Amino acid sequence: MDKEDEPLLVSTSSSKKKTILIIIAFTLAAILAASTIVISIKLKSKYSDYDNLEIKYNNLNNQYLNQNSSINDVFKCVHDLIANTTMSNTTIKKDDYKDVKKKFELMKNFSDGTYNYITQEKTSYKNGYQVGFETKSRGNDNYYSDEEYDNIVYKIAALLGINADLGVYSHKPEISFHIINKDLAFSLAAIFNQQTIFDWANNDILPNPLHQEKYFRI
Repeated sequence: MDKEDEPLLVSTSSSKKKTILIIIAFTLAAILAASTIVISIKLKSKYSDYDNLEIKYNNLNNQYLNQNSSINDVFKCVHDLIANTTMSNTTIKKDDYKDVKKKFELMKNFSDGTYNYITQEKTSYKNGYQVGFETKSRGNDNYYSDEEYDNIVYKIAALLGINADLGVYSHKPEISFHIINKDLAFSLAAIFNQQTIFDWANNDILPNPLHQEKYFRI
């Protein structure tokens, strides 16, 4: 081979090396870019997970504070109710609450609505809240004897200082009480583990935040 061909060979060999180096450089750059994107996504995901955990923590903390506040309201309202009520001076007549369940038989065919327990006249309220005391398990025929049922309805009425109401829905009568004070209404709902109370002013059902499904059969 002639000597003048050597520079061409050297040049060609050098070009190949440069090409290979360029390819390697681009490959490394692509890998680095891909790695950066993956790391960025993972970091973003971690930040997102952290943010979600922080949100969940704040929600749980707020829920605890709300429940703690509600429990304090329950204790205060029940304490005030008991402290300020003299059973012997109640205007509620015990004789009106004898054989309560017999009224159920008389009223189960009434049209749906809320009725005054004493007069059996249909009634409604512009404000306040309607609260029951029975749950599904405590509403069955075997939970309270007739005497026990009469007694508990009378005692609640006497403590509140108001006569009971009787709601009829789908031919099923149920005792409830009309309470003006919202805290007291929720207190009674909490004590008797009601799922909801009824808001007359807004024609709305309000959930009981202290309803305990885990510890009380419904």
